[in-house]
Amino acid sequence: MALPEGYEPVTFLNSQGETITNDPVLLAQQRIDSITGVDSTKRDDSNDEVEQDDNPISSMSGGELKEYAKANGIDIKGLKRILSRRKDEFVIAVVTAIVVCAVGVEQGIILAIVVSIIDIIRRQYQPKDFVVSLSDKGEPTYTKAAAGTQSEPGLLVFRYDAELFYANANSFVDDVQKLVESAPDPVRWLVLDASSLDDIDYSAGLSLNGLLDYLDAKKITFALARADSDLLTTLKAYGLSERIPAERVYGNLVDAINAFRAAPAPTT
Repeated sequence: MALPEGYEPVTFLNSQGETITNDPVLLAQQRIDSITGVDSTKRDDSNDEVEQDDNPISSMSGGELKEYAKANGIDIKGLKRILSRRKDEFVIAVVTAIVVCAVGVEQGIILAIVVSIIDIIRRQYQPKDFVVSLSDKGEPTYTKAAAGTQSEPGLLVFRYDAELFYANANSFVDDVQKLVESAPDPVRWLVLDASSLDDIDYSAGLSLNGLLDYLDAKKITFALARADSDLLTTLKAYGLSERIPAERVYGNLVDAINAFRAAPAPTT
């Protein structure tokens, strides 16, 4: 099973010292750790192999399973915490826990890696998208992109939480067009918040070019905000920089929104 083309795992520490990653191997280890409460890279699994005929959980009742989980170091509170925050992650954790108990830690890690890869691909194919606006304090606020939402009258600031590639490019364009068509006020500017777009493949570049045609036909100004230098270089290679002039590329959302507010409204 292959990850999306151009996918590169990223790992870093947040301000609380927690490891944040989209590396499927590290994700698998984190899931094992959340279940067992120990470091899966240091655990001695020499005694974890269980003969198929001696599977202890196949005939257990619910109460017996709970006691077995406690005895084998499974963090029940941790699983409850995962359930309260991410149900999909909870399902993965439970399935992994069953494999760890019934088969072994090594097999549980392999399963967690496979499921993590599937989850990453799912998120790339069906990413979350948002309409962004500014609060009274000038801080970005994110609203789930849905028909009838806008950043402010005449303005759509759109954020797409994934790299653009051949498999999700059409969905990206469709989502933008639906927002434009359903906006409460005629859209004058569309600002793409590119902070989560670190790459656009060639097929997605063609789709973006088609979106610009659509916006031009509706006399809607297109602008970019928070795009990194690599993304701008890619857009230039695709010939799109000619359609997105430098004066419509902004380093932050505040500058982009202020530019919209300062632009003269069309005369009727």
